Amino acid sequence: MRFPQAYTFRTQLSTGVQGVTGAAPQTVAGKALDSGLASIIVGARVYAKATTNTLTLAAKWQVLDDDGATWIDVVESNNPANVVLVTGTGSAVVATKILSAPLAVTAGNRQARVVVTSAAASGGGAGTDECSIAYDYRAPAPAL
Repeated sequence: MRFPQAYTFRTQLSTGVQGVTGAAPQTVAGKALDSGLASIIVGARVYAKATTNTLTLAAKWQVLDDDGATWIDVVESNNPANVVLVTGTGSAVVATKILSAPLAVTAGNRQARVVVTSAAASGGGAGTDECSIAYDYRAPAPAL
């Protein structure tokens, strides 16, 4: 399905590749996205690479709370587990996925982000265990 020309495609706020270093859990946070700029359709393009045996990298959406300091996890109404992107096997395992934002991300017109967290092993850092996060969304085009 194509969007009407009233909307333009945007990709923004890439973190660049960040290393996952140290004992789990470690967190790599995406940059904050002003969800008020996006239409109802928002996704995060997440790249993850895990080489360390048993290291798991998972992703989740968060929104900034009213206090302006606390990030709150956002889930769908059935409260699913975080999306596991990759699990290391001793050899490089790489995945790039688009994670749809739950509706609550755009409903509250808040700052939002995706966070990648590690579990089960110590990350070896960039080049070995790494990830990046960028956002895809449709924004209203300026009136001509």
